[in-house]
Amino acid sequence: MHYLRPPAQGPRPVALRELHEIQMHNRLDQATEEWQRRYAIRAGSEAALSQNVRSHGLRHSR
Repeated sequence: MHYLRPPAQGPRPVALRELHEIQMHNRLDQATEEWQRRYAIRAGSEAALSQNVRSHGLRHSR
């Protein structure tokens, strides 16, 4: 569950309206070129890791 306050103040569940506002803000951010550029970098590294895990068993190496 997502919390807005730090644990020191005690967790508080996000109300439905707040959750909607957070989601809308995130979706607007995801539409920007800057966000898409940063995500492309992450997607590339995730794809490389996945390929190594599937083809070379990287997850089981030490």
